[in-house]
Amino acid sequence: MNYPRYQSFFNADWTPIPIKVLRSRNPALVLCFLQEAFKADNYSPALTNERLVGNLADFLEIWGDADDDSLISVMMSYDEKATKLIKDWVREGYLTLYTNDQGDDLHSLTPDMETVLGWVASLMQKRSFVGTESRFLDIVQKLRELVPNTADCPAHQVH
Repeated sequence: MNYPRYQSFFNADWTPIPIKVLRSRNPALVLCFLQEAFKADNYSPALTNERLVGNLADFLEIWGDADDDSLISVMMSYDEKATKLIKDWVREGYLTLYTNDQGDDLHSLTPDMETVLGWVASLMQKRSFVGTESRFLDIVQKLRELVPNTADCPAHQVH
């Protein structure tokens, strides 16, 4: 029986990263920001801590931060919130933190986060494709209805 194995996925002591991120307080923030930071137009396998914090602070300023409404968080600047979130994401296992030869702190996505981002991106592409296909079929159907109803001469009607 597999039920105990399924239960272990939701154990508070050991939860896989994909489930942890999807059950987090604000998965849209985590997934959207990390997708844009690491995977968008110019793929970057590693970003400096300074750049990542700056990008996240800008992201939070534009989109707001519904993640934490505590009094301490309200009094924090966007840079402080971004620094805190990055540290939390490293602790949760979404990002790795290491130092390069020049002494710069670098972050990269963990393999599990790469998987989650790929999975979510594929779901979003499927959704837009299905929507596009259904709109296309709707347009074709309307054209089929329009043509027979607009031609006066039956010889000019398209079937």
